[in-house]
Amino acid sequence: MTSFANICKSLLLVAIPFVSFGQNYWEGALSLGYTNYLGDMVAPIYTFKEAHPGAQLSLKKYFDGRHALRANFMYGSISGDDKNFERLASRGVSFKANLFEITLMGEMDLYGTKRFSKNRGYNKTMSPYIFVGLGATFATPEVVYGDPENADAKIDYPGIHMILPIGGGVKIDLKERVFVGAELGVRLTASDNLDGVQASGNAYKNDVYLLAGLTAGYRFIKRKAEIIEEADLNMMIQESSLSAEKKGDSDKKEDNDNKEN
Repeated sequence: MTSFANICKSLLLVAIPFVSFGQNYWEGALSLGYTNYLGDMVAPIYTFKEAHPGAQLSLKKYFDGRHALRANFMYGSISGDDKNFERLASRGVSFKANLFEITLMGEMDLYGTKRFSKNRGYNKTMSPYIFVGLGATFATPEVVYGDPENADAKIDYPGIHMILPIGGGVKIDLKERVFVGAELGVRLTASDNLDGVQASGNAYKNDVYLLAGLTAGYRFIKRKAEIIEEADLNMMIQESSLSAEKKGDSDKKEDNDNKEN
């Protein structure tokens, strides 16, 4: 009995690197930064004048240390104003919109497999990563048209927009479970009406927005001590089960002996 328990425990201890450092774990992260808009009210492509605070919450499931499935929730706002650019000022349109975004993404942590190794255990790592996915953003723009007869003023635009998030970042380990980082993500939308301007703008160029920020996160992984404790508990359960089985066999044998007598 004791030798069997010791063998099982030894096998579990040998398997610790594959369980504890098998790189199959969850991560949660919070990012704070800013959102910005690229669309019909930006010429040529970018301005910091319309940057706004933004935040996102993400939950990731890692399968092998490098590849993860990520659920992402983001809240922020965007705005634009023709007055920011001389070329657009005569149109006189401005807008603002709050964004609530839900996305599902695939993420690749380029050096993620170095973080946990079978032989050395945990290794503090700085790793870049990239992601791409699909999602939707909920936004209804509040638009001010300089010309009441503007063609876009008569259009009722939808409040849900399909998006393609793409981007990357870097993660820096502080501890085995805690990390910080930075991320830049661009959202390519499937419409040109996120800003309430289409007919009077470039209807063939869809709107884009982005989120850039700093990240703090936590890994939900087990430590060796926790797995050893679980191994001890499993051994106790197995020993109890084997003891009960042995007692049952002994009782059965005793009953058979009594019947024979």
